[in-house]
Amino acid sequence: DIVIDSVGDRRDGDTVYYHATTLKIALIILATKTLLGGEQETFHVFAWKYMPDKKALKNSGATSAEVIVAFSTYAAFEPDWGINDPYVMMYQPVRAVLAGPVYANKVAILKI
Repeated sequence: DIVIDSVGDRRDGDTVYYHATTLKIALIILATKTLLGGEQETFHVFAWKYMPDKKALKNSGATSAEVIVAFSTYAAFEPDWGINDPYVMMYQPVRAVLAGPVYANKVAILKI
């Protein structure tokens, strides 16, 4: 993974997830250490347990993704049941259990 920039530190018991987004949004996440779900996503944050490749992003519909934000958090995530593509499922897409912001302990922007 090629890290563009990072902030914060991992903490005991947190989990790392990967979020595909634009560079502009990634820089906001980096500055605030907070991820926000949009209205289209019913304000849930969507992520992956394993860093997706370009094919998984395309097949999942994340066609506007420019970078990956790796983040560690204590927030609870559950499987994203809206995705059934077998290739995409290898990367284990997830969504935050609760709608609203997800606060990160460590954030890193990675090249796709």
